[in-house]
Amino acid sequence: MNKFRDKLSTRNTAETGVRYEWYALQRCAATYYREFEKPKIIWGNLATRASFTYDEKDHFFINAPACMLPTSSKFILGVLNSNLISYFLKSICAERQGGFIEQKPVYISQVPIKKPTLSEEEKIIKLVNKILLLNKRINEIGDKKTSESARIEQEINKNDEQIDEIVYNLYGLNKKEIAIIKDSLMK
Repeated sequence: MNKFRDKLSTRNTAETGVRYEWYALQRCAATYYREFEKPKIIWGNLATRASFTYDEKDHFFINAPACMLPTSSKFILGVLNSNLISYFLKSICAERQGGFIEQKPVYISQVPIKKPTLSEEEKIIKLVNKILLLNKRINEIGDKKTSESARIEQEINKNDEQIDEIVYNLYGLNKKEIAIIKDSLMK
């Protein structure tokens, strides 16, 4: 690399306004790293179903196949984790061995987000907040299978089902379409 030191020393200063060491290889986040410091929706690249979470702790990802959506909308988080969106993603994402799908941004950007009524949005946000609190409690309990963790998981599932019902209604699905989605996700 020493051979190219002069050329490397002057690159991208005008683009980013920041002078990096001449040998620095990665400066790709120079213009948007502050987005990581904000609340956001994050997800892993591989999953068996839609699996998104909310990060308000300023997490950064280094060498990880993870993605982020720079929004603090818990309504969007609820919709993204719904059975309907799982079904949609399974139909458009690249499939991998073991039933995994690649949840790359190119696919996530195709998810249609319907404009909710104020009531629908408030209900989903309230349920998402409950789920986030319940998941914090599950994490505190750890890997121990207790009656409390089982109860919490049941409550999470109940809240997920309520979100699913609101999302089905928001997208105008009928009972037959809902049954197709549920049946497909059981496989």
